[in-house]
Amino acid sequence: MTAHFQTTDTRRPDIFFTMASGRLVNLTHPMPEDIHWPDLIENLVKLPRFGGATYGVTYTVAQHCCLMYDHADTDLKPAALVKNFHKAFLGELTWSAEATLQAYAAHPTDLAEARELARDELDDAIFRAAGIPEADESTGAYAEERTALNHLSRKLQATEARDLMRVEVLPPIWSNTKPFPRTIRPWGQDKAREELENRLGHIGLNPRG
Repeated sequence: MTAHFQTTDTRRPDIFFTMASGRLVNLTHPMPEDIHWPDLIENLVKLPRFGGATYGVTYTVAQHCCLMYDHADTDLKPAALVKNFHKAFLGELTWSAEATLQAYAAHPTDLAEARELARDELDDAIFRAAGIPEADESTGAYAEERTALNHLSRKLQATEARDLMRVEVLPPIWSNTKPFPRTIRPWGQDKAREELENRLGHIGLNPRG
């Protein structure tokens, strides 16, 4: 689930992103009808996690999305699958990259807030297109779901770091989180595409149209 909202800020200029199909998506005013699943799949299977810093293997954002789905409880699987689909438009901005940009920004919090707003509006369009029910932010259920998804994300990140990265000292967000026991085996692009299409089908979406 996601909290649906409408922005009242009409000052932002239209900024268009050209997808693989040739479709144009207005990133500053995204709509559910802009979401074409084959386009998102095309981008996600080519985006590397962690800026590509996985030693000797290709590990994609698409596979990360699939593993989020696999580890989620049944009622959270749709939201877990598409939780990171906004990266098809915004890319995979690593924590280090974002922190570096904030270090150079005149007002570092502005950058983080802008990224969060852009992400949330894209998420809203994606979740609506996927038919994932609207959540009421004022309810305890919404807070519980958000907490569960964030915990799942941290556990998967800790597992990815353990299995795919050469790091001498893990950041606290990973080292303080217990990873999943099963070792991650990178799929590469072709299998990631197949697996992502399958899981989209499992939640009732057409991955090819």
